Amino acid sequence: IYGDVERGLVTMVGDRTYITTADGENNVSPRLPGDALEPPIGDLSRAVTTALENSDFTRSGTEVITGSAATRYEVELTDRSIAAFSDPVPIVSQDVTRLTIWIAGKYPRRIEMVTASGYRESLTFRSIGDDVTITAPSGDYTFDPDPDLGYPIDVE
Repeated sequence: IYGDVERGLVTMVGDRTYITTADGENNVSPRLPGDALEPPIGDLSRAVTTALENSDFTRSGTEVITGSAATRYEVELTDRSIAAFSDPVPIVSQDVTRLTIWIAGKYPRRIEMVTASGYRESLTFRSIGDDVTITAPSGDYTFDPDPDLGYPIDVE
């Protein structure tokens, strides 16, 4: 349905970015100023729930996402919905053809977007409202001063 799907894992700790690609390659790169998830998770979480309230959508069941029962919402991509998901934090672009959001309690647990070209991106929220300690992943990493991800990733 979606074509090729590749997954990777990105972990940012201090001044380093650790990347594990779909084929198991481990690279570590310098983290540059401003190199972070934009918008910050808290802002994105608030923007998603507000945008969903101001959008047209269909509830399509409940699924367990990161250990929580989450309601699945298929967002109808009308002008109203696209505007809601574009302000104040741009979440979708004009070429998004499918937007699905899972909400548990008052927090988003997953956002999935598909574009006209078939590119699919999924963002999963794992520890909302909890204190989180992020540590560098274990294993052997090759230093890469300029990584090119080139595919969708799950940011966790």
